[in-house]
Amino acid sequence: MSERTCSSCGAEVPEGAAFCPECGTAQGAEASSGSTPAPPPPPPSGPPAGPPAGPSAAAATYDRTEMAGKNRPAALVAIGGGLLLLVASFLPWANIDLGAEIAEFSDFNETVTGWDTVDGDVGDGPIFAIFGLGAGVLGVLLLAGRAHMSIKVIMFIIGGLSLALSVFEVADISSDIDDLQAVGFDASLQFGVFLLVIGAAGVLVSAFLAKRAPT
Repeated sequence: MSERTCSSCGAEVPEGAAFCPECGTAQGAEASSGSTPAPPPPPPSGPPAGPPAGPSAAAATYDRTEMAGKNRPAALVAIGGGLLLLVASFLPWANIDLGAEIAEFSDFNETVTGWDTVDGDVGDGPIFAIFGLGAGVLGVLLLAGRAHMSIKVIMFIIGGLSLALSVFEVADISSDIDDLQAVGFDASLQFGVFLLVIGAAGVLVSAFLAKRAPT
């Protein structure tokens, strides 16, 4: 009968004995085998668990230099249209000669701009100036490679509103001039109001030309 040693005191333990005859230590499967337990298997090799790695941040971001080149025409048209709106808001919109003999009209300017006050109300010049500045800023953003959809949408809004308002100004001033001419006064439209229409149309065209970045 083969014997083994006790893992605790080293005494010889008969084969099949559950306890050491010397110290009484229980003898388990590890002692009967006479060998140390095998170490746990190493973790499997390979990529760590998780979603597959996607494209790098640089690859996922659109090329601003490329978009700036594509949007250069739209940017220049937007800046030009915005500049026209801004400058035209200060230029003459109408020329009205009411005659020096009419004292109640002595406060009227002979040349009317969008910033003049008529009947206590300031004209729409400040609105066109704001539209012009906004269009210019959007054009600069396009030149810098910014090509978000929001820029295109805002350009459509500025272009559409400024074009509608400038056409209204032409019609409204023309109606006033007709009334003045009907009573014998000399009045006429001036080039400033026509530049408003051209500038507004330019901003609207730039919105159509602008290309947005791929999503």
